[in-house]
Amino acid sequence: DFLFRKESKLVRKEIYDDLFLFRLFSLLQSGPFVLLPSMALSASRYFRQQRNNALHFDAEMRIAQLLLKDVDYEVKAVYNATLLGIREILLQQLSRMKGIDHFQEYYSFYIIWAESMYYGKIFHEQAAAWYKEQGDRANPIGDIP
Repeated sequence: DFLFRKESKLVRKEIYDDLFLFRLFSLLQSGPFVLLPSMALSASRYFRQQRNNALHFDAEMRIAQLLLKDVDYEVKAVYNATLLGIREILLQQLSRMKGIDHFQEYYSFYIIWAESMYYGKIFHEQAAAWYKEQGDRANPIGDIP
């Protein structure tokens, strides 16, 4: 219902905003890694121009800044450290948000994607594990019949 009340220009802008972060994750997953710093610079510039307050695009800006570094992502330790850094940025962002267990679909999606790359799992498998873990934390005694 919320989307139907928004102006189509705002919906299109939000999709365009998301494309910058999506492209960074896509490059992290599939490469070529050599394009990451230039794409991160482009994303960083875009997010900086679109900011309307200090927290707007905070996580996106921090991720872009992290990926600006010219590092060798072919080295597994470097790659994994970067993914863990991104995950931490996203978890910090979620901790500032309101909602059930600080869930926010947009950032949670990227946390799952980063974890799937880190663990070398297919996205839907990592998503299932992530949602199960979230459910176990919300209901520590297990499923209630």
